[in-house]
Amino acid sequence: MTAMSLCQSFAKRISTELRRRDVGERAQHVTLSAGRLSASALGWPLQWQILKALGHPGKDPDVYALAKFARGKDVERFILDVLKPPVTQQALDDGAIVGILDAYWPDERCPVEVKSVSNMKYKRVVRQGGPDRSHALQAAWYGQALHTDEFCVLYVASDDYRVMSYVGQTASFINDLRLIVATFQTQFALGTVPTFQPLEKWHSMEQYNPYPDFVHFPGGRVDVPGICRLGPFGEFRSGPAVTAV
Repeated sequence: MTAMSLCQSFAKRISTELRRRDVGERAQHVTLSAGRLSASALGWPLQWQILKALGHPGKDPDVYALAKFARGKDVERFILDVLKPPVTQQALDDGAIVGILDAYWPDERCPVEVKSVSNMKYKRVVRQGGPDRSHALQAAWYGQALHTDEFCVLYVASDDYRVMSYVGQTASFINDLRLIVATFQTQFALGTVPTFQPLEKWHSMEQYNPYPDFVHFPGGRVDVPGICRLGPFGEFRSGPAVTAV
């Protein structure tokens, strides 16, 4: 191999590794959230929640998106390494919702959700004066699962490691969490995927939609080839590929 061919192989090797990791992480997520709500999806439209619980792979992200995800994870790992929380990456499961808690300080009874964001997003969060609803719901559920009065969302600017923290009251989100769970479970029991109903402006932006093929879906039964399907009474089943009806 010449120096030129070696250097020209770098981009391909990086993109190949990004895709390999993505496949592995998707498989883990399917196993973790099969048939249940994922904490990271609590602020999502109901259609996305159902599709994620079914294990639908969604759109195939391009290399740029995979690289951004990888960068965000690297930033979050650095922050956790610096802060050294007593508990980190703890799996939580209350039967209806599952999630991975980034950090927890038992003495202070403070669960912390770390979010790596771009500088542009960081500035937007500063302007709005509080965390995004979906991030607050995720962290509030950690508070509920651990029976803490408060929770924290820690934003990190991925370009320069600036941080800002928002502390919320768990009790303020209990009713919202109950409604989200009840709505999800009712829909899941029907055995159908609903129409797309965005809850926030960004949900309607194609570049952020993990399931663009379902934007105009009229509602109905959807089976995910080779992964899972909904039974006739909404039960979760593993099974072979079946067709959507």
